[in-house]
Amino acid sequence: MQERMFRSFLGISRVIVIIVVWASTSEAQNLLENGAFDEDIMGWSPTDSTIALVHRSDTGNELQGGSGPGSMEIRYSTWDGGIDGADQIIPVNEGMVYSFNGAYLSPTADNPMTWFNVLIIWSDEHDVQISWEVLIDHASLVRNEWTAVEGETVAPEGAVSANIRLVVQNPNTPGETRAGFVFVDDLTFKGKGFAITSQEVFFPAAASTAGANGTFWTTSGWFSNLTDTPVDLAGAVLLPGQSNAAAIERPIEIGTIPAGGFLRVDDIFAELGASGLTGGLFIRATSEEQIPFTKLISASSYTSTPNPFGGGAFGQAIGSTTDETTQLQVCPGARNNSSHRTNVGAINMAVGGIELEVMVLDASGQDIGSEVWHLSSKETRQQRITTLISGSLNGGSVVFRRLNTWGPFAGYASVVDNTTGDAVYLACE
Repeated sequence: MQERMFRSFLGISRVIVIIVVWASTSEAQNLLENGAFDEDIMGWSPTDSTIALVHRSDTGNELQGGSGPGSMEIRYSTWDGGIDGADQIIPVNEGMVYSFNGAYLSPTADNPMTWFNVLIIWSDEHDVQISWEVLIDHASLVRNEWTAVEGETVAPEGAVSANIRLVVQNPNTPGETRAGFVFVDDLTFKGKGFAITSQEVFFPAAASTAGANGTFWTTSGWFSNLTDTPVDLAGAVLLPGQSNAAAIERPIEIGTIPAGGFLRVDDIFAELGASGLTGGLFIRATSEEQIPFTKLISASSYTSTPNPFGGGAFGQAIGSTTDETTQLQVCPGARNNSSHRTNVGAINMAVGGIELEVMVLDASGQDIGSEVWHLSSKETRQQRITTLISGSLNGGSVVFRRLNTWGPFAGYASVVDNTTGDAVYLACE
């Protein structure tokens, strides 16, 4: 039985020449031709002579949202335990996550069919099979009612086409003459986005160092695993005033977050061997499996100090940022007066150097001070706002504008209460 079954779908005959217009796959686009079978069964081919494909105008998907009458009947006339069915070959992109959805009806009356499944057979640019997988497996059939099926998969490396095969199996019953059959309807195969095995995030500011008035600032990293597989974390300290491109190529292992779990790393700079320093923080999350998500982790941090004058601690939450390219970022809420002071900073996430014009605007929108920062690859910088302006600022904005260079960056400001020493992080948008 197994030998006949594997021979049926591994020995794929490629006698049809397919001409494809290669286009980007969008989430809304159904890559299958004629999945609703409203008028005919065009686009689908029988796997061999044991299969008959019939358009059925009298029956169709009756589930909520189904298209109603109009379906394809797959009839199979072999009874040695093998499998065959209906094929359609479509273009795919390697690494793309695809979802399959559809519905089937398997009547019991006069029907020896025992199994319905959906196979995907991946092939490369030379039309050579790379691999195959069972996406839908209904060995225990739901009978006499329309049943929804769905599955998700990732196109393997090198795949440029996929044969979507709808499979029927009859029992190994010598002497049987009745064809096994199933109705299928409302079939879709859509791209959802590319799978990832790694994710990189940056924190513009972090520390493990003594501050003024007996404070000692440390940064704790908080990481949640968004996937159902373990994720490994590694990190690097991004020192101010220098390129850190080499550091992120050799990040230091931090730990593993279990599937769906959470990891807190106290004093993450010390964990990375950088006690006594300030700067930015680079985190790389990796998975041994391709994950059909845009992110593996959600990350945030808390930079705080024990209260030197009493119990508890105070600090500021600093969110992570990704290397999305922007040209202009604005941080509202800067102040520099008797009650508050402000630090301004930025991180260059580009592979090369960038130039940033850093401007301070007062509450009326007037430019009251600016300078140009030259930041090397993965360099961070933070300085007092008093290096940009003279006098007080009773509410205003810090503006970061990229000049004549390309690359992602993130600007920020931190407003400190002069009485308590407590700080509020202002992310730029």
